[in-house]
Amino acid sequence: MDTNKLQDIENYYLGRAEELIEYSKRGDTWFFVGASTFMNHLANLIFGNRAGRIEYVKFVINFMPSDYKDFIYLNGIQDLPLQMWCVLRCGIIHSFSLIADRIYEPCKSQARDRSIMFAHDKNKPVSHLKNYKGIDGKKDVALFVAENFAGDIVKTVKYIFNKAKNNTQLENNIINWIKQFPPIMTEGLLK
Repeated sequence: MDTNKLQDIENYYLGRAEELIEYSKRGDTWFFVGASTFMNHLANLIFGNRAGRIEYVKFVINFMPSDYKDFIYLNGIQDLPLQMWCVLRCGIIHSFSLIADRIYEPCKSQARDRSIMFAHDKNKPVSHLKNYKGIDGKKDVALFVAENFAGDIVKTVKYIFNKAKNNTQLENNIINWIKQFPPIMTEGLLK
């Protein structure tokens, strides 16, 4: 991969995103760990620096399919992008848990434990990004279905690179981040 060529970078990221589709079909937890890490990296990539809460939420709102920003919990709160930062980044990546690591604000005050839960179509067909009350009927959860989430990540990668082709700042952010933190790859791919 030539880290100065947007097309090479796009091909690399699209390849990793498409791998997530295959991983999502396995029916295990590891897909969500990888997907959460990849999502955080994509947020860093588009801003060209380490994405904190504000940048991560903007990433979800501006680059992910609109179902994520439009999701409304049963309690009437429309904050899935923030809950994604708390659960996917501060929970899964930092603590290997659906409970957000409370070291960061607003996770201390605004994270709702298990506000996101996971499922696989392979195990039992369910609807992605639907409200889920749980078996006991007392939960207020956004349900992420692995296979659908993987497809949305592929759409997001395509959107990012299509937008970067006409946005010099975004292209520069991507290239600068890659130069500072080259992504995981075999040695033969990196120039």
